[in-house]
Amino acid sequence: MLFNAASAGVCLILLLWLVPQWQVNQLPVLDQNRLQQLPITDQLQLEREETYRRAQLEGKQRDTLLLVILGLLGGLGTYFSWQNYHRQNRRHNIHDFRKAVELLAAKDKIEVRLGGIYLLEQIASDSSEQQAIVLEILTAYIREHSTRVGDTRQLGSNEVNTLRVPTDIQAALTVIARCHGQFETSSLDFQDAYLIQANLIQGNFQGANFQGTYLIGTNLREADLREANLRNADLLSANLSEADLTQANLSSANLLGTNLNSANFQNADLTGANLRGAYLGSANLLGANLNSADLIGVYLSDANLSHAKLVGANLRTAKLIGAQLADTDLSEANFTGADLSDANLEGADFTDANLREVSFQRTQFREADLSGADLRGAIFLEVDQLEECKLCRTKLPDHLELDANRDCASITLADQSVTSQ
Repeated sequence: MLFNAASAGVCLILLLWLVPQWQVNQLPVLDQNRLQQLPITDQLQLEREETYRRAQLEGKQRDTLLLVILGLLGGLGTYFSWQNYHRQNRRHNIHDFRKAVELLAAKDKIEVRLGGIYLLEQIASDSSEQQAIVLEILTAYIREHSTRVGDTRQLGSNEVNTLRVPTDIQAALTVIARCHGQFETSSLDFQDAYLIQANLIQGNFQGANFQGTYLIGTNLREADLREANLRNADLLSANLSEADLTQANLSSANLLGTNLNSANFQNADLTGANLRGAYLGSANLLGANLNSADLIGVYLSDANLSHAKLVGANLRTAKLIGAQLADTDLSEANFTGADLSDANLEGADFTDANLREVSFQRTQFREADLSGADLRGAIFLEVDQLEECKLCRTKLPDHLELDANRDCASITLADQSVTSQ
C-alpha cells in the first residue's frame, strides 16, 4: 500500500516537472540568422528575455497542471467519501430497520411499539429509497394487529361506540397519512383491516386499498381518497365530509348514516352501495354510478347528480331539494315520498321510475323523459311543469288533465332513428 502511494507520488512529481517543459519546448525559438546580424549586446539581451519568457511560461503551465491535478484528486476524494458515506448509511439503515422491527414485535409494551413506528417514520424521512418499504411494513402491521371484532352487523350502537383502534394502530395510520402525502409511493393495502373510529382527518390515501375494511365511525374528513378501492368497505356512521373520492370504487360499500356533506364523488362507482340515511348535502356526484344503490331517506339537497347513473336505485323518502339531476339516468328508480322541490331534472331519464307521492314544487322537467313513470299522488305538480317533458305510458296524478301518451309517437320515431343508425 505504501509502495503504491510512493509510486503515485513520484509519477505526479515527474508529470509536474516534465510536461510543462515539453509544452514550452514546442514553442518556436529565436531565428539564429537574424540574431547574428544584431550587435552582440542586443543578442545577449534578446537571449536573456527569451530565457526569462520561457521560464515564466513553464511556471504558469506547471501551476495550471497542478490545479488540474488537485481538482481531479479533490473530485476523487469527494466521490470516495460519498461512496463511503453511502455504505455507512446503508448499514445504518439496515440496523435501524432491524431495530424498528424488533420494537414492533414487543407484545407487552405499547411504548416500545410506538418507538418502532416513529423510528420507521424517521427512516422514511431520511432515505427516499426506504419510503415504500416503510409504508409496506406499517400497513402489514396494521392488517395483522388491528383488533378483530367479528361481524359488526351483530353489534349494537353502544357496543360500536366502545370500539376504537388501539393507540399503536392509530399512530401507524397517522405516520402513513403523513408519509403518503409527502412522498410518491406505491398503493397502500388496508384490505380487511379493522380501523373502527380511527382518526384519518386530511389523510392522503389516494389509490389505497380499503376493500372489505371496517371503517365504522372513522373520521376521514377532507381525506384524499381519489381512485381508492373501498369495495365492500363498512363505513357505518363514518365522517367523509369534504373528502375527495373522485373515481373511487365504493361498490357494495356500507355508508349507512355516513356524513358525506360536500364530498366529491365525481365519476365514483357506488353500484349497490348502502347509503340509507346518509347526509350528502352539496355533495358532487357528477357522473357517478349509483345503479341499484340504497338511498332510502338520504339527504341530497343541493347535491350535483348531473350525468349520474341511478338505474334501479331506491330513493324512497330522500331529500333532493335544489339538487341537480340534469341528464341523469333514473330509469326504474324508486322515489316514493321523496322531495324534489326546486330540483333541476332537465334531460333526466325517469323511464319506468316510481315517482308516487313525490313533492315537485318548482321542479324543472324540461326535456325530461317520463315514459312509463308513475307520478300518481305527486304533490305541487302543475301542468305547465310538464309541457316540455316526454309523456308516454305515464301514470299522472288525477288533478292533471294531460294526455299520458302525448309523446309516444315522437319517442317511437326517435327510437327507430337510433336503431337504423
